[in-house]
Amino acid sequence: PPQTDLDLVEEAATNWGVGGGRRGTRYGTRVDMLGIYDFGNAEQTSAGQFVTASDTFRGYARAERTFEFSETAKLDLRGSYVSDASFLQTWRQAEFATDPQRETSAYLVDAGDRSEVSLLLAVPTNGVITNSSQLASRPYQVRKYPEFAYKRWGDTLFGDSIAWQQEYSANLMAIEYGSGSATSTGVIPNAIYLNNPTQPSYSPGTVIETIYQDAGYRDDTYARLYTRQELSTTFGAGGLKFTPFTSGTAVGYVDGNPGDYDAAADRFRAILAAGFRSSADVMTSFARFEVPTLDLHRLRHVLTPYVNTWAGWNTVQDLAYAVYDQEIEGATGGAAVQAGVRQRLQTMRGGPGNWQSVDWVTLDLGVMWNDSGDDLARTYESGARYGQSPFPQYFAWRPELSQWGRNAFAAFTMAASSTLTFRGNLTYLLDSSLPDLGDGAFGLQNAARGSFGASMQHAPDVSTFLEYRGINNFAPDADYISDSLLAGGVNYRISKTYSASFVPTYDLKENDFRLFTMN
Repeated sequence: PPQTDLDLVEEAATNWGVGGGRRGTRYGTRVDMLGIYDFGNAEQTSAGQFVTASDTFRGYARAERTFEFSETAKLDLRGSYVSDASFLQTWRQAEFATDPQRETSAYLVDAGDRSEVSLLLAVPTNGVITNSSQLASRPYQVRKYPEFAYKRWGDTLFGDSIAWQQEYSANLMAIEYGSGSATSTGVIPNAIYLNNPTQPSYSPGTVIETIYQDAGYRDDTYARLYTRQELSTTFGAGGLKFTPFTSGTAVGYVDGNPGDYDAAADRFRAILAAGFRSSADVMTSFARFEVPTLDLHRLRHVLTPYVNTWAGWNTVQDLAYAVYDQEIEGATGGAAVQAGVRQRLQTMRGGPGNWQSVDWVTLDLGVMWNDSGDDLARTYESGARYGQSPFPQYFAWRPELSQWGRNAFAAFTMAASSTLTFRGNLTYLLDSSLPDLGDGAFGLQNAARGSFGASMQHAPDVSTFLEYRGINNFAPDADYISDSLLAGGVNYRISKTYSASFVPTYDLKENDFRLFTMN
């Protein structure tokens, strides 16, 4: 048939089950189907837990199709089904780790150069948790039936002196809890819930719906109106840039009672904010610089100091709402300043007839300080209530979405040669109130996370890498062990369309391999 390219998929595990399916494109629709006859034995999920399926016939199906009406307008249709809570964790582990959450949805959008209008209808895939990021954040999805949104940017006021950005949305929405429990999903208990001493203690077999309803979440339908307006202007010349801005956000819950989650929540909420972004580029060139041993030919140093500030007033207590959309309910007030220096050392490489300017070394060093520290951060005792990430990060483009916490940060890359590159990063907490119970990256107690690694391009189609990653979970090892991982692998590009990779990851704390990934 036209627009069809299907592959037969065969699956068999001597202790788990046998089955098969089809994967590819049929009449322009991307399809992926797999059916399994389960032997009824214990199966190990990607989380390392063992679970015995209650169903004999299991499987999943997914279909996606995009209709393009013009250069800017398209319709995305998606449909999916998963038989049970642990199927993807067992039979589609790579997709569970990397793919977006599955849903049945229709998304109509017209996105131009300066505006975007969209209509979304979305229903989660029969309540099943469908990827690992859902486990790591919130084990529920949100039904949208429908959501209308309009965004516009690039408009100017008073000539071209002030830039105006606008966002509007209106929707009906409801939470749909992930089905099953930690036991039936095949994950360790604290992947879904960490017991809070002030809240009920749950067994691994307690279903997700019970846990989250006890914490104040409701699956009622809510009607929400939202708008955000931002005005900004930019001054500067000769590498200096100064951009003051102000923004206003208004959210109204015209149906449903947000106070079910927290008594501090109100039907109307606003965030009024102002701040500035500033930077300066200072360049110095050394035309006679030559170090042939390091393949350095001429040198240019680009020094960029920057300062960003922001202050926002929230009319309602921060984090008083169950999160339906991170950029709306997850927005907070506060005050913060971020200051740092970015540096680039650029050189010429390639030889006569092929000289190219490349970044030899890049280095970004800075500090972020906010008024409330990490008081909003989630800890191992937070239970099912929403809390911010314990790994702070400032978003200069939308400060109210920042994850707060006083910290120093660093990131670097070094192109040692045309084939060998080193890179690393570190987030170090300052004046933190998080539990001092985990192990920090690089053996630094207050290091929230960090990494260091190298990659090498052996040939145009073959590359390898080695990387250390450390993540401090700020919890006792018995509850939630901090991560200290060493990963290495090889990637082979078979063609323009296909590539293959093999990546083993070793857990330096458990002294055992965490996982093997093949794609």
